[in-house]
Amino acid sequence: MVTLEEKDAEIERLTQAVALARSTAREELFPEMSSRIKAEREQARRAALLEALTEAEMIGNRYLDSEPDRGHGALDVAHALIAKLEADQC
Repeated sequence: MVTLEEKDAEIERLTQAVALARSTAREELFPEMSSRIKAEREQARRAALLEALTEAEMIGNRYLDSEPDRGHGALDVAHALIAKLEADQC
């Protein structure tokens, strides 16, 4: 059974995918707007990473006691996403 949280996360991912598709289409039509489009794409990518981070942390914390392997695995993913975001900042 799909939870409301999972549906919300899927809607958010689809919204971000549409934003990326629009950016790509605008870039092809208006190459002079390339730098702004690249900034929008980077912003959408970072938003997707932050969403994945939040979801991984939520799953990790939810299952930490009942299913430790699953909980620790999700928290490992969260830590990897944090490292990726920090590396992108440098």
